[in-house]
Formats: sequence, structure tokens, C-alpha cells
Amino acid sequence: TILGCFGFVMHWIRPATWCPAPPSWTIEALIPGWLMYPFLRRVVEDVDRDGGLMGLTCFMLLLYAVSFGPLLILYFWQGGH
Repeated sequence: TILGCFGFVMHWIRPATWCPAPPSWTIEALIPGWLMYPFLRRVVEDVDRDGGLMGLTCFMLLLYAVSFGPLLILYFWQGGH
């Protein structure tokens, strides 16, 4: 559990745990974005260079569908409850 606390993954496994401090969940939520930023920045620059505004719009909609689509499918699969 100590490794999980210092690796900021403990709340992903057991959300009720409070380590190393209660407000650390904000840092844990931001870490994936900080790690993915350099890669996604290059991808967005490449899409902008190759596709312009239309490419960026399609890329944005694709990311939205990939991130929100499974939740929407589960919502409707459970009958909207």
C-alpha cells in the first residue's frame, strides 16, 4: 500500500483510502493529463497541419466519442437508469 500511495494509484484501486493526504486526489486526477500532454500536443499539431480546421473538428469529435461513447452506450443498455 505504501508504493500505491506514493505512486498516486491507491485511489484508483480503492477510492475510500486516504493516502498520503485527502486532497491528493486532485493531483492523482491530473497526472494522466500531464503525462499524455506531450504526445497529444504532437498529435494535435500534426492533425492541424494535415487537416486544418476540419481535421481538428473531426479529431475532437473522435476523442469525444471514444471517451464518452462507452458511458452513453452503458446508459442506454441499462434502460436509461
